[in-house]
Amino acid sequence: AEWAVVGYMVTFYDAEKEIYHAEEVDFGEAIAPVVPATLPEKVHYITLGWSLTENDTVAITDFGTMPAHAVFYFPAFERVVVALKLTEGTTAETFEIDESDPEVKVGYIRGLKTKLTKTALEDQYLGVTGDGTLIITPSWGKMNICGTGTMIEVYDNVDKKVVERYYVVIYGDVNGDSGISATDVTALLRETNGLTSWSVETDAEEDSTYNKAYVLAGDLKADGVIDALDAAGLKEVTLAVSYIDQATGTVSYY
Repeated sequence: AEWAVVGYMVTFYDAEKEIYHAEEVDFGEAIAPVVPATLPEKVHYITLGWSLTENDTVAITDFGTMPAHAVFYFPAFERVVVALKLTEGTTAETFEIDESDPEVKVGYIRGLKTKLTKTALEDQYLGVTGDGTLIITPSWGKMNICGTGTMIEVYDNVDKKVVERYYVVIYGDVNGDSGISATDVTALLRETNGLTSWSVETDAEEDSTYNKAYVLAGDLKADGVIDALDAAGLKEVTLAVSYIDQATGTVSYY
């Protein structure tokens, strides 16, 4: 008697469940040789490989041999994490990151130019990975200027929630107008003399005017305290005796 080798179809589907590749493999033969050399793509996802189950997030590593029936493979995808992406080649960086809340990462951004508009801030410095959207709330809203205190939220379009929140820090700018002037020196002196309390952190959040972005921007000595020395140092900056490196907050003399 003669025995005929029977072949069965191996079908690979793409993200839209359209046939990506199909080929017949004889019973008992290895499937690996017919696995496509390339993987299907899906926007905002990383293709991990192939799975026997739809919508899987784990790819198989051993395709085995051909059984006595058709086999179907589906792409295994992993979502690209939705996160802030700073433009490469700029001095912008995130710092003072707080991940104590598992739902929303909070941090601050420095290394920016002064007098940035909302459009310029996004075009020159900001981006987002994955299926996300940036929501920018300028600190000086009436002029659409993004100074200290500007809030940048990263919104996950799939999960419908904010996953990251950052605040802009312009060193020397403690009123949010993105400039460094005598107005900021006055604000520091008022804080030092107890006329305001934005550098005082309290447990009563509803009554607190504490603003960490302003504290970071005004604490030129980087000792965690706003005092007359910070005001004196900032006055020298406004008189062009010294300047502030916005990437580090360091004050240097000309």
